[in-house]
Amino acid sequence: MVIGNFTALRQAGVVRMLAYSGIAQAGYILIGLLAIPEGGAPAIAFYLIVYVFMNMGAFASLAYLSRRQGKTLRIDDLAGLASRHPWHGFALAVFMVSLAGIPPTGGFFAKFYLFKVGIEAGYLSVVLIAIVATIVSFFYYLRVVMVMYMTAAGEGLLPMPMGVTVIGVMIAAIVIMTFLAGVLPDHFLRSAAAVFPAIVPGT
Repeated sequence: MVIGNFTALRQAGVVRMLAYSGIAQAGYILIGLLAIPEGGAPAIAFYLIVYVFMNMGAFASLAYLSRRQGKTLRIDDLAGLASRHPWHGFALAVFMVSLAGIPPTGGFFAKFYLFKVGIEAGYLSVVLIAIVATIVSFFYYLRVVMVMYMTAAGEGLLPMPMGVTVIGVMIAAIVIMTFLAGVLPDHFLRSAAAVFPAIVPGT
C-alpha cells in the first residue's frame, strides 16, 4: 500500500500512475485475506467487483483518448478536458474519485468494508496504515480531476468525433455501475456473501 501509493504520487504519466496505484489496491485486498474469519471473503469479492469496473472504465477512457490524440497521455495533457470533451472528463473524474475511495461511489464502500473487517479481525494498525495510504492517493487521483476541470485547455487536446460510440456506451455503463455500487452497497455485498456461504460466519 505504501510503496504503490507513494510511487504513483511521483508519476507524470496517467497510465503509469494507475499501474502503480494497482499495487496499492492489491495491498488493500490483503487486509481482507487477513480477516477471512470475520467476513473478509465477501469484502474481497465486493472490492474486486468494484475495482475491476472502475479500473476498466479508467483504462478504457484513457485508451480511447490516447488513440484519438495519437500519443501516450501525461496528466498535464488532460488540461481542460472537461470543457472540451465534457462526457469523457466526467467519466474519467468518476473513476478517479471512486479509485480514491470517495462517496458516493462504489470505491468508498469497497474500502470501507475491507477496513471494517480488518478492524474486527484485530488488525487496527494495518488499517490505520491503509487509511494514511488512502489519504496519499487523494493527491494523485484528485490531481487528475483538478487538471481536467480547473486548468485552462491548451493546444494539446485534439477534437474528437461527436455521437454515440461502442466504447462510449461501455464507459457509460461502467459509470452507472460505479454509482450503483455506492448507492446500493448492501445489495452488492449480499451478492458477494452468497458466493462464500461456507466461510462466512452465520450464513
